[in-house]
Amino acid sequence: MRPVALAFIALAALHRGVAVAAPADLARLFPFEGDIVVTETASGGERLLRLPLPPQVIEAARADLSDVRVFDAAGEEVPFVVDGGLRRGEVRHAIEAADAVVVDARRDRIAFDGEPTIYREEYVLRAPPAALAGSRWELVFDTDRPDYIRAVEVSALNGDQESTLTRDATIFRLRNAAAERDSVVLPGFQGERVRVALEGADGAYLAPRLRWRATTDFDRDEGVVVPLEVLRQAKEDGYTVVELRRPNGIVPDVLRLATSTPTYYRAVAVLDRRQGGGEERVGRGAVFRVELRKPVEYAEIRLAAARGDSLRMVIDDEDSPPLRDLRVFAEVRQPVLYFHLPAKAGSRTGVLRYGGARVDRPTYDLAQLSPADEKWGTPALLAAMLLERDQTVPAELRDLRPNPGFDPAPLLAFAMHPGAVVEAGGFSHRRALHVTDSPDGLSRLRLRPEDVALARADLGDLRIVDASGRQWPYLVQIYAGTAPVALGVSAALQEHGTTHYDLRLPVEPLPVESIRLDVGREFIRRPFRLIGRGEDGRERTLAQGQLSSGPQDPPLQIGLGGVRVVRLRLVVEDGDEAPIAIKSARAVVPEAELYLVAPKGDYTMLLGDAAAAPPRYDLAEVRDAVLSVGSAPASTGDLEVNPLRDWRHRVFGASPHLVMQHAAVWAVLGAAVLVLAWVTLRLVRREG
Repeated sequence: MRPVALAFIALAALHRGVAVAAPADLARLFPFEGDIVVTETASGGERLLRLPLPPQVIEAARADLSDVRVFDAAGEEVPFVVDGGLRRGEVRHAIEAADAVVVDARRDRIAFDGEPTIYREEYVLRAPPAALAGSRWELVFDTDRPDYIRAVEVSALNGDQESTLTRDATIFRLRNAAAERDSVVLPGFQGERVRVALEGADGAYLAPRLRWRATTDFDRDEGVVVPLEVLRQAKEDGYTVVELRRPNGIVPDVLRLATSTPTYYRAVAVLDRRQGGGEERVGRGAVFRVELRKPVEYAEIRLAAARGDSLRMVIDDEDSPPLRDLRVFAEVRQPVLYFHLPAKAGSRTGVLRYGGARVDRPTYDLAQLSPADEKWGTPALLAAMLLERDQTVPAELRDLRPNPGFDPAPLLAFAMHPGAVVEAGGFSHRRALHVTDSPDGLSRLRLRPEDVALARADLGDLRIVDASGRQWPYLVQIYAGTAPVALGVSAALQEHGTTHYDLRLPVEPLPVESIRLDVGREFIRRPFRLIGRGEDGRERTLAQGQLSSGPQDPPLQIGLGGVRVVRLRLVVEDGDEAPIAIKSARAVVPEAELYLVAPKGDYTMLLGDAAAAPPRYDLAEVRDAVLSVGSAPASTGDLEVNPLRDWRHRVFGASPHLVMQHAAVWAVLGAAVLVLAWVTLRLVRREG
């Protein structure tokens, strides 16, 4: 067992120069627990239990179940193996294999005039046990011969009775054709023995090694359906944007939509919003319902694996109203744990503790007993458990509750101390910040466009300070998704067959990913140029091409790639057409997120000091570990001009350590002017 907390403890020890303490008792690292109860009577002592995990455990634990542990009645950790379940439509193959026992064998050569000699082999085998329901035995022929073709006939022997199981079957290996068939599938049969006859004419006996193999297919068990909490729902440019909270262990295979709208058709895209890692599309498709005598409906979107703490669902409404009473459900696989514990029915036989994300995945010896079979893609031990499912003892979790022994100290408590005092006079603006309770001491803040505009492009001039001016450590994710921002559109200026539109930015400078223009349902095909002015005051063409729009097309979009601009001007070549009537314009801007390690309380965010050096915090050394813990949202107040900014920064626009340099330069220039004036005066007097 290697707790995740060790990474933080080790960093704290190096930082403070103290010894690293031994890890806390394992049971104290999990906030929740439940009793493991056997539901059926079983003979004997310890048995292999089969425990499906209920939705409450799936939601609270990590998706990989690394923070789940089984303990026996004495409090000792119990190894287990996990059956993670199957996606809808997937099938797992479980294999039984055994060497065939040969009880008799014969070989003959059959010769005909003018014909090749036929080599015939007969083997009498002991019959295999009855195959499991849903599977059939295969007879596998293993030989070192590089090329061969054999006719195969198989019969079942039961006393004096013989019944044919296969006739005119063929096995072969043809290297030139890259083709091979080395087994014969047998129908279900009853018999004590099996006769196998092989015939071929390639000049030798095949002499195969014979094996039995049975494959059983297991499709998915019934999955778990969990409602997802809607964090935000808004209408944006003909789209409904829904942000959904994704609990820790919920990795949806399918999203299901429910709405009271009777008839609809919508295109849907789903984005995974990862803490500290931006956005990634994990699914798209169409949902619809037609209200007939019996409704015809398809309301599911299949997803790739999501890892972020929220999902963004974008529904294309076009001109239709949003779906009414929208609810979203996640369909997930139900994991099953297998482990050994006493199997007395109706009594508590152990405890399952889970959640908290404070430990790594355990390494049990069971993992060494289940090597992956490359051909079949199924761990051998898990396959055996599936084959003998009726031999396992079912168990269930009862009395799910908080763990009374859980240590609730924040995981990031080692970093919850203030740093150096910040001189607030160097920053142009500030914003009040309130941090609420966070289980692990991490809060997140989505920066607004005006914050990003005032700060440097690298966001290195942000500071979070307390009432005493001491700074608190944070991590920043410069690109954490995108958001639309409304732009103003000026009256069109027409000259020489072109029209100029000024697109007014809400704040300057603004990083812009793309521009969306709503021109209604007009048919448009016109050349354009988008001109932008940068922070250096220079203008340049950012994009050019042809604006194309039709009655069924989405709003026009012009990609810019995140360039920072203070002004935008759109130039459209109209020819002899009337100017385009732009109904609205929006800029799609990148969003940034800040992750703060600080206790509950009130703070101030300072920003807008172009000369400030980027901060250096120890958190950066364990960035991935910090971002792996849960975070709570922080709230902010209004942006305001920093009243503490002193005159030196207002005059020079620089931090205090540069003021002396400016003063020195001006002093030298002043002295030079005085010397020149004195020399000039002396020359004038001398000439007089």
